[in-house]
Amino acid sequence: MSPGSEARLGRILTLLDPIRILLLVSPLILTSTPQAQQDRTPVSIKVLLDLQKKISCRQLATTVAQRGIGFDLTEEVKERLRKAQVCEDVIAAAGKEEEKKAREKAAKIQGHIELGRGHLAQQRHNEAVAEFEKARALDPANEEAKTLLERAEHISRAEASLEGVKTLSLDAVEQMLLAGFSSQRIINLIEERGTNFEVSADARKLLRLRGADEQVLEVLGKKGEEYALRKLADEERKAEEMSQRARLLIDQAEELLRQAERDKTRAAAEKRRLERKLAVRAEEERRRKTEEKKRMEELARLEDKRKQEEERRKAEELARAKAEEERRRLEELARLEEKRKEEEEKKRSEEERRETQEFARKRAEEEKKRLEELARLEVKKKQEEETKQLAEEQRRLEERQKREGEGKRLEEERRKAEELARAKAEEERRRLEELARL
Repeated sequence: MSPGSEARLGRILTLLDPIRILLLVSPLILTSTPQAQQDRTPVSIKVLLDLQKKISCRQLATTVAQRGIGFDLTEEVKERLRKAQVCEDVIAAAGKEEEKKAREKAAKIQGHIELGRGHLAQQRHNEAVAEFEKARALDPANEEAKTLLERAEHISRAEASLEGVKTLSLDAVEQMLLAGFSSQRIINLIEERGTNFEVSADARKLLRLRGADEQVLEVLGKKGEEYALRKLADEERKAEEMSQRARLLIDQAEELLRQAERDKTRAAAEKRRLERKLAVRAEEERRRKTEEKKRMEELARLEDKRKQEEERRKAEELARAKAEEERRRLEELARLEEKRKEEEEKKRSEEERRETQEFARKRAEEEKKRLEELARLEVKKKQEEETKQLAEEQRRLEERQKREGEGKRLEEERRKAEELARAKAEEERRRLEELARL
């Protein structure tokens, strides 16, 4: 049936709905009063057998005709009534009531079907489903009600699948075909919203089985190609982003190497200057130092060395812990990135794109390992330099104490040296943390 015919049928059913409803509910209205309900209480088998003993056959037949029967008049029931010596007039009257009940039931079923058709024509799908379910409840074997119910449910599911959806899925197109949407409406929806799947041979076969014609399949094929092109463009864009990220990491590594070389040159110059200065003062310190001062300086040196060793050990442990944490974080990021790439690779259909992405992934992994190795070597190198610098500073402090010979001045110089060493160690630790974070 075309959409225009369905609309005209809906308007006609809308005009006929009040009349049909009035005809269907008029018997219920007439029997809704208490007196009517009392006079027309259906006669059960027990009541019928009791009345047979009290009134005549003609009166019993009249009572059955007036009140109806409250049981199904099957052949077994008829045989039971005959064995109880119920007259044939009463059985005939009960048969007429049975036929009347069947006609009323059929009328109710037809009324629900017609109401459901009207709701369906007016696109009130939930109301139509409710009416068809009522008809099936009265007669589960009614094929017309079953067919209309399935159609209404398909339409309802199809409309629900279209709500709030920007692009159509294969399931949504399948639901529209099952719901009986016209080809033009399906094409309009496809053109308006687009699709998010490629039309494979299996999908084309399935849609043909659901009733799709060549025009619908052609439009779906075009939209599927557009979706594939968009998907390919997205994958190429992601590959380009990965390449740019790798180049950025390379530039950062090169800058770190240059900075390390500059730091090394400055440290060597400072070391030479301090060595020359300490060499000039060393001779004076040895002449002025007494045996008692030597003993005290030795004790102080051992204590300072123990403290410095403890501080150096704590700094190394902190640096190692942070380096380990950063390594684990980078490994987790690399693992997640690798997992995402592997999932994307499964969706690709062309061998050339898979090889390009695999090459980019391997290159990123090699670059990451190289950067991690450089960072680890740099941290180790800086730690060794820091240890040497602390030892040299302690030696200078001892020599300075030997030269000056005054306890208070010696203690002040040692304190300043310790503060300078701690400041340098803190500055170096911060720089190493920043380097490890990058």
